[in-house]
Amino acid sequence: MSQSKRSSKDRYLDSLKKRYAKASKKERGKILDEYVQTTGYHRQHAIANLSGQYQPAQRPIRRPRKSFYTVEDAKALDFLSDLFGGINAKRLRAAMDVELDGLYQRGVLQVSRACVAVRNKAQKYVFEAIRLARRRLPFPLLGVDSDNGSEFINDELFRYCRDEHITFTRGRSGHKNDNAYVEKNWSAVRRFVGDLRYDTSAQLELLNPLYERLHLYLNFFIPVMKLKEKVRTGSEVKRVYDQPQTPYARVLASADVSAKIKTQLRAQYRRLDVVKLKREIDELVDQLWQDPCRS
Repeated sequence: MSQSKRSSKDRYLDSLKKRYAKASKKERGKILDEYVQTTGYHRQHAIANLSGQYQPAQRPIRRPRKSFYTVEDAKALDFLSDLFGGINAKRLRAAMDVELDGLYQRGVLQVSRACVAVRNKAQKYVFEAIRLARRRLPFPLLGVDSDNGSEFINDELFRYCRDEHITFTRGRSGHKNDNAYVEKNWSAVRRFVGDLRYDTSAQLELLNPLYERLHLYLNFFIPVMKLKEKVRTGSEVKRVYDQPQTPYARVLASADVSAKIKTQLRAQYRRLDVVKLKREIDELVDQLWQDPCRS
């Protein structure tokens, strides 16, 4: 690099280095004081600079990315993020790949290009909820894996599973995370209704319509990622996920689901409107959160 292209800061450091190399111990202290006062560097860093021990890392030149997005684009992205429940960018990309054309066609987007609520933990109410969840499933229910609550561990539910040839298992006592893989409490329940107690009839009349819509919204429109493997390297754990897909898309891709069921699901999907569904969910959530009886 020619002398003319070097900064005055570099030239100043070069001149100090030459003086510092030839100076006595006392003179070096004075040069160091001057350099620290001029640059504001920490004293140890200044010593490394003057003695030639510090070599700055060679980094690639970073130029600002050119912006391809307008204010209109940003507003559309805000709308889509809210529409699909604020999911992360990778899952949102998967949702947009499927739903974007339909939103354009209906004029909703204009830019330049199985939870069930129960009245209480009484056996009969839990039993009714399980039968309702079973009817919603697009495939046969083969097993029930519950926690250890008395609402699940009872004769009525056990006999039902036995008579219907449904495998019944439960989590281990004292191991509350045994069912963490399938219990989507945060993403499917608490994000929408919080973690307070709802125990009035009026609240129940809001919760079940809400869960009916969440069942459709989450299963047909919100992509999820499944954990494929965990690789441990020393103290670090790397998690490897598959590509984001909606539960609906995973069912269509499954060889274990009949063609008849898949045809029914496709017809149901065509009848759904994600914008209308999300608006209804928001309205029910607002009513629930405004209820003065929440505790």
